[in-house]
Amino acid sequence: MNKEKISIWGREFEIEIVYDCYEGELVLPAQEEALKRILENIEVINNAKAELEAYCLKENSPEIGSEKIDNIFRYVIPKALFIQRSVDDKRIVGLMCAYKFDAENGIAIVFKNEVLNEIGSQNIIL
Repeated sequence: MNKEKISIWGREFEIEIVYDCYEGELVLPAQEEALKRILENIEVINNAKAELEAYCLKENSPEIGSEKIDNIFRYVIPKALFIQRSVDDKRIVGLMCAYKFDAENGIAIVFKNEVLNEIGSQNIIL
């Protein structure tokens, strides 16, 4: 399993790289390109922090007990980049995170062609 050291939201993480492949299948060139592009444009992940905080507040404001999140890492911890297999030429990458409010399913921040697409339970990309 590959890992990458990445700075996300001001903190260094060793992130696992997970490819959506069938058993015994090699990583597709499009998946390699998707990883390369997201790493070259890491600011898209860092810029998604405000939308992630808004999602957390919308879904769990009573538990958070505030209208602002001071430390996102109290609720969300990045764990892996999931590089999805794509039938078209879209580059789909999900930042998979542990999520305090849904320990079983976690949270995914999904990017299509290095643009934030969706935030939700990890089943939106798996």
